[in-house]
Amino acid sequence: MKRKATILVLIIAMMTLCLATPALASAQEADPAEQETVQLAKTKISSTILSTHAMKIQWKKVAGAKKYTLYVAAGKNIVKQKNTKKLSYEANDLKKGTKYTIIVKAKATGATASKTVKTVRMPARITRGMAGFSKTNAGRLIKIARSKLGKSYVSGGSGPNVFDCSGYVYYITKRSHSAGITSGKLIRSSDSGELSQMRRMRGAKYVGRSYSKAQPGDIVFMGGHVAFYYGNNQLIHATNPRVDVAITSIWWSGGPGRVVAIYRLPEM
Repeated sequence: MKRKATILVLIIAMMTLCLATPALASAQEADPAEQETVQLAKTKISSTILSTHAMKIQWKKVAGAKKYTLYVAAGKNIVKQKNTKKLSYEANDLKKGTKYTIIVKAKATGATASKTVKTVRMPARITRGMAGFSKTNAGRLIKIARSKLGKSYVSGGSGPNVFDCSGYVYYITKRSHSAGITSGKLIRSSDSGELSQMRRMRGAKYVGRSYSKAQPGDIVFMGGHVAFYYGNNQLIHATNPRVDVAITSIWWSGGPGRVVAIYRLPEM
């Protein structure tokens, strides 16, 4: 009788072990560490040049990604790194003429991160003929300046439909500041007063007195007159009551020899 009882106990124990083994195997298969086989898709990176030292980087959303790590590197030197849930980033303080490698890694728990690479060379100079000029900060300012072509020259005018030379520069920089193109903001003044403001403005750059170094959107002071450099040896400005707001040659009313100073607004 005792022998039968012992055999019965052994049979029950073996059955219990057999039933438990599949459950254990299932638990092992469900281990997250064993399931990290999902490969996140690569994204698509685009870049917009804003100036010789800044660009806006954007990328497409990756399905399943919880965050992104952005790297902006010059050679082997990583100059920018950002962890973000956003899909864009503005990189500033870059070096003109330098080639940068942009890397975006899409990441998620339980998945293998993807890596997308794009290279961009910063321009040595902003010109009207460069690809993407209209999207640069200079191109956007020039667009605002062009919107007032043909408006009347009136002494003391500062917009929106009548201007004198300093009133025109004041109005365009004000509009550009409101549009987020530049942090530079002028107070309504004479051309000499605006020159004093540019000398004190944080982030503004003194370009010199030569048009050879000027970029579109630079402010040109000519001793009694002020204008924007338009590019291609041209100015855009409120000229006089006969010509009004117009694009003219740099040789207008005295030419390059009349230039006192050329300044570049911040972020330009």
